[in-house]
Amino acid sequence: MDNARQFLGSLSAKELDAVRQNHCLADRIDTASLTEEGAENLLLPEGYGVDLNHDGITEVGAARTMSFPPSDAPEAFKEAWFQATAGMDQGMMMTYQLSMHIAIYGLQIDGQSQGLTYPADEISSYRQVVDNLLASLEANKGLLADGQYERDKAFYSQLQALIAA
Repeated sequence: MDNARQFLGSLSAKELDAVRQNHCLADRIDTASLTEEGAENLLLPEGYGVDLNHDGITEVGAARTMSFPPSDAPEAFKEAWFQATAGMDQGMMMTYQLSMHIAIYGLQIDGQSQGLTYPADEISSYRQVVDNLLASLEANKGLLADGQYERDKAFYSQLQALIAA
């Protein structure tokens, strides 16, 4: 793992194709264009990953994936998140995951971060983000679709209670 790109570059075409298939990648692996993060994640088993630049995006080869909560989130937040989303419809959970991801990391536009970002490894970040989301709900209450305010307020209020100091 000291130099994953170099190691991958030493593999034969057949070995690289086995790595590609193991990660279900569509295109062949071009080791010259890989980031170190993308290379390292190709060498890790399924279910494991590193986010070396702490941007909330995990590169696996050329692929970019997102998961929430991030691996470096405090355990207290992860536990609260899993309690708050237990039994939740997959689509609704993905909506909240994306909202929280954007609130923590901001948006990436042309490789540049836009908006505020918060340290993903600090519980205070999640407390602030949930407070911000609840304030935004109140400020935009009249602009939301029927039922959205009540649903989102219930979720974020529950999450807020679970991560309270």
